[in-house]
Order: sequence, then structure tokens, then C-alpha cells
Amino acid sequence: MFGAVLASSLGGPKGEGLAVAEPENPEAERKRTMLLVWPNSTPYDLRFRLLGVPVQVHPGFWAIGILFGFNQADPKQTVVWIAVLFLSILWHEMGHAIAAIANGLRPKVALYWMGGLCASDRNQVPLAGNLAIILGGPGAGFVLGLLTLLVANLTLGVTPVDSLALFGLGPGDGSRAANAFDNRYVFSFFYSMIFINFAWTLVNLLPVWSLDGGQFLGEILSSRDPYRGMRQTHFVGMVTAAGVALFAASREQIFITIFFGLMAFSNYQATQAMSGGGGGRWGRGY
Repeated sequence: MFGAVLASSLGGPKGEGLAVAEPENPEAERKRTMLLVWPNSTPYDLRFRLLGVPVQVHPGFWAIGILFGFNQADPKQTVVWIAVLFLSILWHEMGHAIAAIANGLRPKVALYWMGGLCASDRNQVPLAGNLAIILGGPGAGFVLGLLTLLVANLTLGVTPVDSLALFGLGPGDGSRAANAFDNRYVFSFFYSMIFINFAWTLVNLLPVWSLDGGQFLGEILSSRDPYRGMRQTHFVGMVTAAGVALFAASREQIFITIFFGLMAFSNYQATQAMSGGGGGRWGRGY
């Protein structure tokens, strides 16, 4: 599952994550987001504030995390996975939130279903501020991954080169890194932290609407011509997502195939809805 590493940007109130802000302007919201919305409140939501930012955790977040991380042979591994997922996605969304606060906004965060989102009224912010808010989440993810590598190095002597070798990258010795951990659950925590905060973050930077990379591209292309820029953004997103889906299918990665297949279809729908040269509902872009 791609969780929070995946983000969408938003007309009306703007947000980052796998869904969009609770709309103050529903029609403008639909123009930008196409299919994802702020989660409805339930009696089972976990709510708290972190650094002054309201956080809502929908029960669907736990359900999807368990669905894709359940380990029947060792349920404790499932607990480790959920802990890493919660920490990493919350950290990612708080990266967006802190960047939003630095730009004078009052963000809020939600974790649900496929990941998370950070909503704020980014219409008040110039292009440079919007780009900083979008990149705040991926930047935070990389920082958390680097902190994980640093802690492992300082406490266990595991080098970053050996850590990357766990994933078949670089000249290091992955077995040496794994053997440094006496507790398999601590190793599982370490491995998952590296995987989510590096691999998922890189995927999140692909130019696919509504990932963070797609949002970044959309802000750049639409800064001069909102309508044409967003149509170009959705076209690039459609092609990129289709390519990833086909590659994943060739590797028999079913979930990734379905996920990016849906992304490709969503962007295709957006390009079709915006066809016709700028008339009607989509005429003024975002």
C-alpha cells in the first residue's frame, strides 16, 4: 500500500495527501481532485493535536493497514507494520503542515484508507509557498529515513551502505546489516521505516496527479495558464501512471498494478472532462 506517500492538491482549500480538504467551495474542489474527499467523521475516529495541528485518524486507516500488512504466522509483525505506517504517514503529513504554518496557514491533518492528507487554504499562498508546502511532506519522509539510518549506525554500527544493500542497492552487505539486530521485531521496524520513507517517498514524487509530484507539476504548469497547465498535468499523470501499472503487471505486482491503473484512469477522465478548449465546468481551470 502506498499510504501517505501519495498526495492530492486542491482547489478552494488546498491539501496534500491521498485526499483533499473539506471543501469550502465544492465545485472548485471537484475541478482539482476528481475522486478523493476529506473523510467523514465517525464515532471511532482518533482525534488529537500535534504541534497545534488538529489530527483525525479514520478507522479505515487501521483497516487498510491491517489488510495489507497482516502476518498470520506472526501477528506481532502486523503490530510493527501498523506502528511504522502510522508514524511515517503522520510524519509525512506534518511535514506538509509545518510548511503550511510557515506560510501563515492553519492546516489540519487526516489519516484514512490509502494514506493521509493535510488540508489548508493554499489559495492564499504564492507559487513559491505552494511548492514548499507540497515538498514539505516528501522532505519530511527523507529526513525520517535518514534519522532511522543514523540511529542504526550510532547504536548498532549498521552503515547506510549495508542498510541499502537490504534492498539490493549498492555494494554493501545486507546480511551484515540484518545480523546486527538481535530482535527480529526491531529489525522489522527498521526495515519498514527505510522502505516506506525512501521507496514510498520516491514513488510519491512521480509526476502523477494526485501524488505530491503531480501536484508540484500542476502548480508549475498552471502558473501561467491554469486550464492548459492542468490538462497537461493530467495527461502526463495518465501516461506515467499507465507506464507504472504496465511495469508492475509485468512483475506480477497486483496491488501496484491496480493502484496505478486507477490513477491512470482518473487522469484520463480529467483530460476528457477538460477537453473542448476551456468551456463549461472546466473552463477556468484552477
